[in-house]
Amino acid sequence: MSDNKVSPKATEITIKLQYPFLFGTTEVTEITLGRPKGKHLKSLGKDVGMHDLFQIAAKIAKEDFVTPALFDEMDAADCMTVTEVIGDFLDSGRETGEDA
Repeated sequence: MSDNKVSPKATEITIKLQYPFLFGTTEVTEITLGRPKGKHLKSLGKDVGMHDLFQIAAKIAKEDFVTPALFDEMDAADCMTVTEVIGDFLDSGRETGEDA
């Protein structure tokens, strides 16, 4: 996962899959996710699950072939990386440290 860590100022990150696969006729070796925006978070309730994170990932993916159904076929290790990256994007928006 260290190669996929999101820096606080990143606007997007490309995730190289550990386990590439065919999705229809497309060989999926990586996906690029942009930063989520408020509109992507509107539908989230207080109990966010994997389904919700995959919905967001499909919306912020830069590739047209990425849909929520793609994650049904993706290896679990790569699915976890995707959810960690989304979490990193959300955490990078928080202010931390001492007041100036």
